[in-house]
Amino acid sequence: MAVRPFAKTFYNLPVPIVDHMGFAMISPSEGLAFSEMGPVAGRIVVYQSHGDYSGLSELTVTAFQEGRIVWGGWSMVSRSALITAQDAYISRYVGTRYVPWAHNSNSYVQSIFRAAGANPYIPFTFAPPGL
Repeated sequence: MAVRPFAKTFYNLPVPIVDHMGFAMISPSEGLAFSEMGPVAGRIVVYQSHGDYSGLSELTVTAFQEGRIVWGGWSMVSRSALITAQDAYISRYVGTRYVPWAHNSNSYVQSIFRAAGANPYIPFTFAPPGL
């Protein structure tokens, strides 16, 4: 399966500084899907959307509609490794208190991508290049 990180940018800045990460994935059996993590009422939730980005958070959907998305490169990973990594994240963190400086959307994407063998780097984000 192929995975690709994305980040939404701050509004109308001349340099695309990002404030949030998620990822897209494509598999022959399931097609295109998107995933992101964010807070709801101070707790961690994971949004997943199949076919397009419409099932993501409202702010992310708006960023897609306004063209405020920066993409990283595609990586090929094992579907099993990606699902295992995502399931482990969900079972450990979903429902726990959201901490913006620790377990944020960047750590969500980075931890899943690294566990699956993908590169989480996106220009202008805090994820370092490479693995």
